[in-house]
Amino acid sequence: MRLLILFALFGAISGAQQCDHILSEPAGNFSSGKNFSNSYPANTTTTWCLNETLGNSAFFNFRSFDLAPGDSLTIHNGNFSEPVVGTFYGSLRSKVVYSGNPGTVVVFSSGNAVTTQTGFIIYYSANDTDPHDMVMNGMKLEFQSPQYLVQNFSSMMSCSYLLQLPTDSHLMALSFESVDLKEGQLVVYDGVTKQHILANYTGLLTHAQDFIATGDALRLDLVNWDVSVNQSGFSASVDAVSKGCSFIKEITSAEIIASPNYPNSYPSDLKCRMLLQSAGASAFKITFHDFEVADHFDQLTIVDGDSKYSQMLGVYSQNSPLEADFFTLSQAGNLWIEFNTDFHRSAKGFNFTVSPLVFGAAFYDHGTVSLGPASNETSMIVSEGDDVYFLLKLTNPGYGAQIYASVNTSKLYPTSVLEFHDGMTSDDPIIASLVSDQEHFPVFSNGPSMLLVAKEFLANGSLTPRSFSLDFNLVYPKGSLYNSYGEADRFEIESAINATWLIHNSFEFNVVALKIEEISMMNASLEVYNGLNKQHPVLVLNDSDVDLPVIYVGQEARVEFASQPSPKGMVFKAHYQVVPEDSGPNSPLKSPDFPNQYPYNALCKWNLTLPGNKTFYMTFAQLNLQPDHSVSVYADSETKPLAFYNGTSTAPSDLIAPGDVSYRVVFSSQSDVFHVAQGFSANYTSIDCGGMLTKNASSLKVPGFPNPPKKTTTCIWVIQLPRANNVHVLAMSFNMSGYRNDSKTTTLEMRDGVSALSPLVPMTFKNGVNQVLASSAYLWLRYTFTAKSNADAFTFQMNYTNHACNKTCDKTRCLIPAWRCDHILQCADGTDEANCTYDRPVKKGYAGWSLALAIIMTFILTLVVVIVAPAVYKRCREGRGYNELRDLMVPVPT
Repeated sequence: MRLLILFALFGAISGAQQCDHILSEPAGNFSSGKNFSNSYPANTTTTWCLNETLGNSAFFNFRSFDLAPGDSLTIHNGNFSEPVVGTFYGSLRSKVVYSGNPGTVVVFSSGNAVTTQTGFIIYYSANDTDPHDMVMNGMKLEFQSPQYLVQNFSSMMSCSYLLQLPTDSHLMALSFESVDLKEGQLVVYDGVTKQHILANYTGLLTHAQDFIATGDALRLDLVNWDVSVNQSGFSASVDAVSKGCSFIKEITSAEIIASPNYPNSYPSDLKCRMLLQSAGASAFKITFHDFEVADHFDQLTIVDGDSKYSQMLGVYSQNSPLEADFFTLSQAGNLWIEFNTDFHRSAKGFNFTVSPLVFGAAFYDHGTVSLGPASNETSMIVSEGDDVYFLLKLTNPGYGAQIYASVNTSKLYPTSVLEFHDGMTSDDPIIASLVSDQEHFPVFSNGPSMLLVAKEFLANGSLTPRSFSLDFNLVYPKGSLYNSYGEADRFEIESAINATWLIHNSFEFNVVALKIEEISMMNASLEVYNGLNKQHPVLVLNDSDVDLPVIYVGQEARVEFASQPSPKGMVFKAHYQVVPEDSGPNSPLKSPDFPNQYPYNALCKWNLTLPGNKTFYMTFAQLNLQPDHSVSVYADSETKPLAFYNGTSTAPSDLIAPGDVSYRVVFSSQSDVFHVAQGFSANYTSIDCGGMLTKNASSLKVPGFPNPPKKTTTCIWVIQLPRANNVHVLAMSFNMSGYRNDSKTTTLEMRDGVSALSPLVPMTFKNGVNQVLASSAYLWLRYTFTAKSNADAFTFQMNYTNHACNKTCDKTRCLIPAWRCDHILQCADGTDEANCTYDRPVKKGYAGWSLALAIIMTFILTLVVVIVAPAVYKRCREGRGYNELRDLMVPVPT
């Protein structure tokens, strides 16, 4: 019985150690199933054995490896009696395992569970001539440094990878995905022999560049490397790339890189690989001139470095077209470029210039950017212009990531500028332009990239004494840092504690009109600045709720809001609109938003230019200002205004001045008080003659008097006597030439005041001299001649003097002698008709009690006297102040 049991155990052991498959070729593949694209069978054990005659060692390259949980692959260090090199589970990629004895055995075991995993494909290589050579064939291969996992064996070894394409129609390109070799030597050869060395690395190695062979093969020699598990190694791949457009090239000056056959159509099925290097450059500038591909399968890829696994600069296709003159920067003097096309349509491709730069580069994620002169430092490579470019980018930005940059030190000349762009190109919006005489302030982008242009820093390829240094880093401000560009935008936030809003306006002669819609000021502060820095505050509020009007800030604005944490959170909502700084040269002039209330902090300017042979005339239709707000009129570059009006001004006088100079009208609502008013509206025009007369005595006349004008003429005069202790009025002498009260070509308009809005005074004259005594010290005159015909035209000359009143009525008006006992009540207090003897009743003038009586009667008897009332009212308002006025006078047309 014992003998039978021993025979049975020996049979079981012998069965377990049988080889299901003998690998008799020096190199080849084996897999977990007949059809690798499908899942492998369950509940099976399969064994592969290398023929011992193939050599004393072997390499196994896991080209694909994906097993279900519990399933495994075991590799022995030789036959079944040798120790296990390793047992492998799960998913692996490109692993290479070394076995150091002949007849290596590989065992695959799967469990009972049905799986969807595809199993494995393993490439093996056994070499009796050189036991440490691994021969690999294929158009695309992935592999790793070998791992020798046997315990108590030396982990120091040397081996060679002989990489060969199946045909010589392509070139071989090698890429290292990762490298971590701590000692020894790595040598890369162009071809399978050791004749042409491409690179020779010794000692610690954490990075290796890509290589492009001149033919279809490469060789890698590893010498005395520690290949023990988890100690060191590399992962690499080879590709077949197209001849004619795949190369490694040293760039010493600006050079054109173009697709094959450009500008004609590129070939199909291209895989171009280029590695551009420049030992003397700090970076490359890539400037596109043309880009056109047939579809999104044709792609141009540019990587910032000497390996395809370096930082991506861009992938460009039909889905991401490029405009002419678009440029980007690399971080150093290496560029990896690949151009792939499919079998279908083609187009003319691409054309760009690669320029090596000594100054300027790309920077990623965070760091310090600086530029300054070194002793006797000059550019070995001709730079493009006098500007230096720095591209700040985030490699893995995530949602809401922004770049925050702050200038630490700077030495700028008046012509030098640090210009920040919100994006990767100089066509993107300008965030800030920092100059020598300006306070520098932190800037931030709205997205994951920022371009800095240091202007006027180079001269003939050398650095000037200008310098700067800045720090930048990645921030996630959750929307509390925001740049606005364009004519209008809004900003609102409810979660952050602090918020900064920069409003950029590129429209010259325009200002930002800011409206705060909603704001919570509990334990909070609001600051608004004219400009992007904090030099010119416009509004500062702390813990006070104010209903703010529209605020005119300036061409650009900075808004900062800060609050303490609170259960209700922070609320800030606002919008802005870019509005013209002035209304231009067209009449009328109006305060912003008129007839609605004007904004706070407005500073509007109008530049007015009139013909040199004309006279400037300006009149106000409305003036309603706060006491600290004003309208000023200046001549040319004078600093003292010709006229000044504010909220305390009475009805403004019209302004008349020579027309041979330019004028500035300035409206200001800048003050410490946030209250505003309706504003103003004014008209201006050019007239042919006129002026402002303020002397006690003077004269005026129509040009050409006594002859009428020969062309259409408008003249306006404003007479305003000097102030006196007692009542003074104008005593005037009109010399009328050719006067006709029914003239259709000429009018003379008179108003009792100093503006076109003063009360109109009906007046008739006779030809010749007319003596007129006014009831006040003011007079507004307008003479108009329309040159249709001068058959009924008239003209005039007038002298006036200052007349002191002996008697007054209503305490403020002059009692003209002609009013005494003229049977018309012309003083409200009745002094002109007091103590008079009449033979008929007194005609009522424009007395206060009679006007009140007329108003009362109008309300009571409206339906009865609807026709009579206007006549009564007209009767009551006649006779206001001139001794030639009569009831039946015909008013002069206005």
